[in-house]
Amino acid sequence: MTNLSTAAAPSGAVAYDPKLDPIPEDHLIPDAPRLYVNCYMIDQAYGGPEEGGWWYTVGRPVESRLADNEEDAALMYNDRKIYWDGHNKDRPEIYSVISEGRFTVLRESHYARIFPDVKPHYE
Repeated sequence: MTNLSTAAAPSGAVAYDPKLDPIPEDHLIPDAPRLYVNCYMIDQAYGGPEEGGWWYTVGRPVESRLADNEEDAALMYNDRKIYWDGHNKDRPEIYSVISEGRFTVLRESHYARIFPDVKPHYE
């Protein structure tokens, strides 16, 4: 499989395209990448007092659903986006001092996980 014949999914995953890639001589066809529709509760966290104080975005997993294919992922994304946007109705934006967080839906190539992995460092 060559880089020219792979297609990048919106999530950044690389997809194997049998129309472009011939079956390898060892007859091992790579598994299709996993596509997840993940929901996170995102908010701002205090980073430190430097330059008058700085903040960064954090996300806590709420839901993770595995899609069977690109079409399923697109339909699932739209469905979950409508559902979770309904829960954001009376929630202030995450940059507000009264924020309690907001739900956001993302298409990713991995199961939902807390982000960032490590607290950012001010530079």
